[in-house]
Amino acid sequence: MGLLSKAGSLDSTRKLAFSEFINKYKLKFCAVFEKEENYFLIKNSIGFDGASILSSLSTQDYWDGICEEEKQLNIFSNENHSLTPLLQLFSFAQKDDIDNISIYKISSSKIFILCNQNFPKNCIEDLHAICDIQNKVNLNSINRLITREAKVLKMEVDFQEAVESFIQAQVKDKQKALMFHDSVFNEISNRFLCYFSKNISLNTNKHTIRSIFVVTRDLTQEHLVNHIILNLSGVIGNYSEIINFSIEGIAKSIPEINEFLQVE
Repeated sequence: MGLLSKAGSLDSTRKLAFSEFINKYKLKFCAVFEKEENYFLIKNSIGFDGASILSSLSTQDYWDGICEEEKQLNIFSNENHSLTPLLQLFSFAQKDDIDNISIYKISSSKIFILCNQNFPKNCIEDLHAICDIQNKVNLNSINRLITREAKVLKMEVDFQEAVESFIQAQVKDKQKALMFHDSVFNEISNRFLCYFSKNISLNTNKHTIRSIFVVTRDLTQEHLVNHIILNLSGVIGNYSEIINFSIEGIAKSIPEINEFLQVE
């Protein structure tokens, strides 16, 4: 009843980036499904591998059988053997790790799922505020991360070839393959925003991210790039090795960081 009462009085003017929602509630494994044409599919996620994202294509009838009512929380778990119909949405590598799934139907065209965590209290208003906007950037937070032993590295990362090659290898239908591009890129983008500490990132377009990393002498550029490739291999496998990294130099000031990130 508490969830439903909160959902009845929502502020429809609020807007929140998915990455901000993730960080606020410390979520590790969740996604927003959105309806596109006649299908639902993951549009924004964190913790999903690429194969699960490609497995997310599902019909209206399927979701009507899972969560017909809007603004209603549904919980499925191994304990009561209710998970089985949901496992088709996950890759073989991930489905065995799932113990429980919470599902909240935001609207007739948007569904939120959370895996292996308790559904956060008081998150309903924020769930309804999630939309396709950039995360807010607080450049002042960089100041407190910089020490005598640290430097501010400017990096531009282009995922276009890697993401397109991964999807084309898995999905032969060209029209469906196009549907997944933003989904896979958003998972990668959210990992940049949520997994890597001492980092500020912005998407400059649908396949490129500009990032600022505060690095110390112990972390070389090569080690940083290898760490990113290893993490993103969890999304696109060996195709992470053809991600294009461009080191744009060392930032000396906040205005220089602002110019590089193209923050308005």
